[in-house]
Amino acid sequence: MRPIYHFPPMPTSWAGLKSFDSSRRKTPPVTSPPVRIIRVMTRRTARRGYTLVEVIIALMVFTTGALALAAGSAVVVREMHASRVRAEAGRLIASRLEIVQSTCPLASSGGETQGSVRSEWTVVPLDSNNVRVAGNVSYVLPRGPRAETYSTIVACR
Repeated sequence: MRPIYHFPPMPTSWAGLKSFDSSRRKTPPVTSPPVRIIRVMTRRTARRGYTLVEVIIALMVFTTGALALAAGSAVVVREMHASRVRAEAGRLIASRLEIVQSTCPLASSGGETQGSVRSEWTVVPLDSNNVRVAGNVSYVLPRGPRAETYSTIVACR
């Protein structure tokens, strides 16, 4: 024969329910792990130093950065040299034009070398007040020889 269970009626609101009381709990609350587990965790977290793999990876990263820095500085030195040579060529052209303008009626064609820059120019009289100056400046850079041409009309003073 089956037992008959009698269930109390469900409350219509939550007001009639008792609040949860932790003192009536049947299982004790979890406080802390056993001492053995704490001791094992302490040994693992107290380990100091680096592994061999970490040291090798750090050296690879440092070496890559150092090589990039060295390559970058080589490019900077090469471009500074090229800029110095180009500036010297520009000064040589400006100097030649000033000389032609100051000696306008007597100016003549010619060429000169200053350092690693070679300059050649041609002076053609247009009239009594103007001359045409055409020239070529050549110099050698680390990437190879360069040549630039210029042409202008200079008014005589």
